[in-house]
Amino acid sequence: MAIVNKFEYEDRSIKAYYVDEIAVLKFKGNAFDMICDLEVSGHNFFLIDQANNNPAIKCIIFFNENDTFGDSFYEKFAQNIMENCGCDKERKKLPDYEKRFIRSREIKMLDRVIVKMMQSKKIIIAAFRGDVVTPFIGCSLVADFRYFAEGSILNFSHVRYGFHPSGASAYFLPKFIGRQRLSNICLGGNRSGLRRHWG
Repeated sequence: MAIVNKFEYEDRSIKAYYVDEIAVLKFKGNAFDMICDLEVSGHNFFLIDQANNNPAIKCIIFFNENDTFGDSFYEKFAQNIMENCGCDKERKKLPDYEKRFIRSREIKMLDRVIVKMMQSKKIIIAAFRGDVVTPFIGCSLVADFRYFAEGSILNFSHVRYGFHPSGASAYFLPKFIGRQRLSNICLGGNRSGLRRHWG
C-alpha cells in the first residue's frame, strides 16, 4: 500500500486521485468483498475523509468498473452467508442465515458510507455503469448528482436472496418514484434498464 499525499492511492478494490479540484474514487473488483473487509473498508473511509477535509477540493466523484456493484458479486455474497439462499428461484424455502455478522457488517458499512456522503460539505457525484444492485442503488441516491451509463441495469435482486432493500433504498426511492412504484420494485424485485424506472 503506497499512499501519495495521503490520498492518491490504488489497490485491487479502489483507485483514488485528484483532478484539479475534484477527488475521484474509482471502485474495482468485488464491492461486497471490499465493504465486508474491515481493513480495506477502513482505508477507503480514510480516503473519503481526506477528500472531505481538503479545502481545495470542491467535488467528490464515486464511480465503478463495469459490474463492480453487480448481481454476480451479490449472489456470491448471499451464498457465502446463507444456506438455501435466493438461488432457490421458486422460493420454496426461506433463507437460513449462517454468518449473520457478515450481513450485519455489510449493512453497517453501507450506512457509514451514506452518512459520510450526507454530511459532506462537498458536491457528491455518483457515476455508475453496468449492473447495479439494490444496496448501491440506494447509496447513489444520497449523492447530489447521479449518472448511470447508457445500458446500465438497476437490479433489485435483494428479493431473490431474501434480503431487505439495504443501502437506504427504501428511504430514498419514494422521493423519486413514489411509494406505489417503490412497493412494486422492493417487494417484487426486478431487473430493468433506467428508462423503465425513471422514464
